[in-house]
Amino acid sequence: MNKHYKQVILSDERGTALVTSIFAILIGTLIGVALAFGAITTLTISVNERDTTEAFYIADAGLTHAGQLINKAKKSSYSTILSTGADPTPGTGDELSAPPESGLWTTAESIPAGNNFGGGFSFGSGRYYVSVRNDTATGETPTTDKNGILIVTSTGVGRDGAAVTLESVVRSIAIQIPGLISNGDAKFASTVKVLGPYGKIQVNGTPQFTGGTKCAEDKFEFTSPPVALAGIWVGAACDVVPVAGTTLLFNQPPVVPPIIDLTRLKNEFKPFADFVFKNNGQIYPQTNGIERATSLSAAEKTALGLHEWTYNSTLAEWSHKIDTRLPDGNYYFLDTNVAISKGGDISNPPKVTILSEGGITLNNEIALQPKLLGYAMVTANDLSMSSKYSTSSNPGLVYAYGQITFSNTTTIVGGMIAANFYKSDGTFGPDANGPGGLNLVNGIHGAVQVSGNLTIITSDNGFVRGSTVLSWREVRN
Repeated sequence: MNKHYKQVILSDERGTALVTSIFAILIGTLIGVALAFGAITTLTISVNERDTTEAFYIADAGLTHAGQLINKAKKSSYSTILSTGADPTPGTGDELSAPPESGLWTTAESIPAGNNFGGGFSFGSGRYYVSVRNDTATGETPTTDKNGILIVTSTGVGRDGAAVTLESVVRSIAIQIPGLISNGDAKFASTVKVLGPYGKIQVNGTPQFTGGTKCAEDKFEFTSPPVALAGIWVGAACDVVPVAGTTLLFNQPPVVPPIIDLTRLKNEFKPFADFVFKNNGQIYPQTNGIERATSLSAAEKTALGLHEWTYNSTLAEWSHKIDTRLPDGNYYFLDTNVAISKGGDISNPPKVTILSEGGITLNNEIALQPKLLGYAMVTANDLSMSSKYSTSSNPGLVYAYGQITFSNTTTIVGGMIAANFYKSDGTFGPDANGPGGLNLVNGIHGAVQVSGNLTIITSDNGFVRGSTVLSWREVRN
């Protein structure tokens, strides 16, 4: 073989392009597969993230729903919540499937029993189920709550079985208000009894006790120095002499009353009203906090049982004086004064909550009970009362931002507060007239005056309810 032939053989590179092409195609294929796989992975991650996010918000809706229901319950009902449902064991997902108290919320508002396998509350493209259990603080048991703290767990289930679990710690904000608070001096010229589990008389000022029995089932507390008091008793039977320093206390810190002034009354309470009574002599219906543009016609008033209300423009006062039962289940808001002398029913008190920017006068011992849960009467001015309000199963708070006077035989089931125009900065406002210049109780005589027989029966039903979320987290396995 000659030299020229060897060079030809050595320099022959035919087929190299084919190999290179094959490698290029292979690499391109691998890159394509990788890109496709990456795209599929990204899509999968995106879908999973979408489903998880969706499940997260479904679970959050469950916590909100549960919070709204628990917010309606009184603290003493928390133990009942823990054992509600077909399975009395807490934390099994049926604790909010029925209200702990009859009528507290409707069946449609309940959260049906549910678990990992099904049930619960349908929401959007998924569902949530909620369980409630007790905390483990000292003195707590799985089925008995004492400190008013519950742990709520909500699991949201979205598309393709995506699930997220959220947990919140809920605490009752119900406050144990004494049966009677006078945020100022108090003059008791006759029998006064404050009985029941919150049977305390608190006077943030100087008490004047003259005549009659003064009885608190729990204790008496005064911010004044010791003064001579006669005819006072403690105990359910009003048969025990109070002991100085234990059940008869002086120089005590004041029990600061809640502030329900005109602004709060309008912003927080008025939206719940069924009817708004105005100082133009017209009544306006209200739905979900939205007042109708036109007032009730005469025919509508008759159909609704409101035709017996009359308005006195001189006194700026609405009154109901006809001996006919007030319509049941109404919540009235008045931007004037109001006087009711008839319309109640001792055997079956109609449910009526009265909130007024002006003074409220009730007499002739009419009998009513609250429509708005926990609130019987609230006035941004003064209250004069000679009647019965609330029932043992439906207690209510009687509150005056100004002063209160009682006469004749008066019974309240729940509690009573005279704030004496106590302001948010801790000071007291001047004695104020209501609409039309009315001043039911002159402020110089103190926050509370009793010239008749007053009985306040407090209840562990708790007439002030509510809850707050202490902490929140996502539960991860």
